[in-house]
Amino acid sequence: MRISVEIVDDEKVEINANEQGLEYLINALTQLKKNGDHVHMMTEAWGMWQLNEQTSHTDSKLVQHLEIIRNES
Repeated sequence: MRISVEIVDDEKVEINANEQGLEYLINALTQLKKNGDHVHMMTEAWGMWQLNEQTSHTDSKLVQHLEIIRNES
């Protein structure tokens, strides 16, 4: 599974995912929609395994921790 989140050019967030990574994201978002309030995804360096530490751009900044929060408003 591969999901990486990068900040490119200091203003754009890019999510790169392979087929398994997309399935994981879809399932996580579906669970969040059904009965969650937030989901965390982190790199192995930060204690979890969902995010890959490999970047797609040489000059991008890797995001180590992604939190998606369900907002009811």
